[in-house]
Amino acid sequence: MKHFCYLLILLTLSRFSYAQESDPHIKVKRVKSIEFRTGFVQQKEGNLHNKVFNGINYTFLYSNTLQKKNLSLLNIAIGNAHLKTEIEKSFSSALVNIDLDYHYLFKVYQKNKWEIHSGIGSNLNYNIGYYWIWDESHLYWANFLSLNFSQRFSYETNNNNRIVLDFSVPLFLFLSRPENERNYKIDDFSFSGIINSFHYQPETRFLTNSNFINISMEYRYLRKNSFQPFLSYSFNYFNLETPYSNSAKSIQHLVGLKWDL
Repeated sequence: MKHFCYLLILLTLSRFSYAQESDPHIKVKRVKSIEFRTGFVQQKEGNLHNKVFNGINYTFLYSNTLQKKNLSLLNIAIGNAHLKTEIEKSFSSALVNIDLDYHYLFKVYQKNKWEIHSGIGSNLNYNIGYYWIWDESHLYWANFLSLNFSQRFSYETNNNNRIVLDFSVPLFLFLSRPENERNYKIDDFSFSGIINSFHYQPETRFLTNSNFINISMEYRYLRKNSFQPFLSYSFNYFNLETPYSNSAKSIQHLVGLKWDL
């Protein structure tokens, strides 16, 4: 747990260290938005069995973007999915995703209709599964805190619309998984017991097979009114494994509608 706190402190300090001197010629723009995403998710929990769970994900996301000379991006997302294996007739398992990510990007290229921003970011991600038909006594989690390399590519089309692509991969990972074999019969479902479990024995990873990829794309255009949404697509993948736990894998393909506030 202390590793998680140390990294959050470092990331907070880094934000101030990258602050730019004020320039009256730089236009400041802040955009707040909400987004609803839904799509297909696959989850494999190696501590449970080798079968793949399939289902539909529903995610609500809030974004806050501050654009000066550089970009400051904050996203908060909460998602839920109902899952089943090929041998189950109906959805029987639940998966909850909670994600907080922040990115600070520098403009590194601008020419013609292209803009490219590059920088660092951080993800705090909780993935909690409850597979009650298979194991009604325990929760299963694949949680991580990361320091990322983040990119944004932006292209302006002929009619002044814009395609924006965001891409993020981890440089460092602190991850937590449940033990492969839990000898106690039932989890401690009190608040403190759940919090302690979700930060159990964090492992440090640097450019290893335990990783994730986040890719999102949106199409921005001149709206006729504030109720018109932008279209988006996101691809999320992670594979997390520790010496004391088997791997957890997840793939999400989500399409979304996004509104600027």
